[in-house]
Amino acid sequence: MNSFVGHDEHRPSTFVRTRTLVGVAAAFLLTGCASTAPGGSSEPELTQVSRPPAEYSVPSGWEEDDQDNVTHVIDGETPEQWVEHQSGGEAIVQWSVMSPPQSEPTEEQVREAIDAGLEDMKSATPQQIGYLREAAGMGCVGDATVVDPPRTEEVGAGYALRYGYTCPSPSGPSRSIVITAYGWDGRKHSWTVSTTEGFWDEHATELEASADSFRITD
Repeated sequence: MNSFVGHDEHRPSTFVRTRTLVGVAAAFLLTGCASTAPGGSSEPELTQVSRPPAEYSVPSGWEEDDQDNVTHVIDGETPEQWVEHQSGGEAIVQWSVMSPPQSEPTEEQVREAIDAGLEDMKSATPQQIGYLREAAGMGCVGDATVVDPPRTEEVGAGYALRYGYTCPSPSGPSRSIVITAYGWDGRKHSWTVSTTEGFWDEHATELEASADSFRITD
């Protein structure tokens, strides 16, 4: 499998540069509606995105930009799919998936790779994370501060590493959530939601719900 921690996962540009952290151990229909919860409180208004082999939701009204006809490169490889969803210049969701590896890993190998990445992220410095995310999401132009500690998650037919951070971006202070996952078939998924700090403060519930919705479907 390809190593996954240390990739400069996503950026709304033609080329994606790549970075590697020191000590990386891992190898290897749009439909939307608002609903009302008991007691009358409104749940986040989200639009479901189905892009096999994954699905997730984004805040309703965001514009989708299918990047499949644009050349992106991650560690010398071109993703099989790349999709972006944007809200003006203040917020972006990015998802990409790589082609299947030549040999399918075992579930144990997938879990070991993600767990190794978790340990790497726990020991990463603010400078390393800022460098890692320099060209991802809204971009980082300085050190990054982890605000949601790295953790692993079950994401349907796969296993993921997730964390959240803040950093100065070209558009000002920003906040992001990153999900890096492998499906049981060995395909690597990269999912990011990144916004200006002010946008996040106003829409935190929707953005957290969007990250929570990510699933690998097959």
